[in-house]
Amino acid sequence: MKITRSTITTVLAGALAVIIGVGWYFGLYAPLAAHIATTQTQVGVDQSQLANDRVQLSQLIDDKHQAPLLRAQLRALTSALPTTFSLASFISQADATASKAGVPLLQITPLQPGAAPSTGASSAIVPGVSSVAFTAEATGTFVALMHFLHGLDHLGELVNISTIQLSSLSGGASNNPKINLSFTGVVYYHR
Repeated sequence: MKITRSTITTVLAGALAVIIGVGWYFGLYAPLAAHIATTQTQVGVDQSQLANDRVQLSQLIDDKHQAPLLRAQLRALTSALPTTFSLASFISQADATASKAGVPLLQITPLQPGAAPSTGASSAIVPGVSSVAFTAEATGTFVALMHFLHGLDHLGELVNISTIQLSSLSGGASNNPKINLSFTGVVYYHR
């Protein structure tokens, strides 16, 4: 087989086309495609951030509209709270409330600061409001214990009662058995 000049020209033209094609792919297309892919990924991240920012902006606008109402509620709360608090006075009031309900108050113990029981509500700190957590135990009939808890709810302080535990002291043979009540609570006051 004799190689002619036209064959050599055709082979060289084909090789040159392949070299130009490979050079174009690796020199221009591949980096550009990688840059486009990176840019598309960044656009997706930016769009996600924009959506989050829009939600946050909407929440801030809602908060701005709610601010006067929240300030009014805070003023009402702080005006409803006593400005002075005496632990001894609170314990005396709780004991008097228990006696009025016909319930012997076995104990009431303040907890260490910062040991307030969780109520499941938001634990945001309200400026100017302090609290004292406590545990208490009393014994009586169910009705008398409910009167006692109702009385605690109507003291001069704001009392939040949580974690109530009831246990029977008698086998339940009588119609009105004695019950042991244990609970935790928090007293709030304005400082």
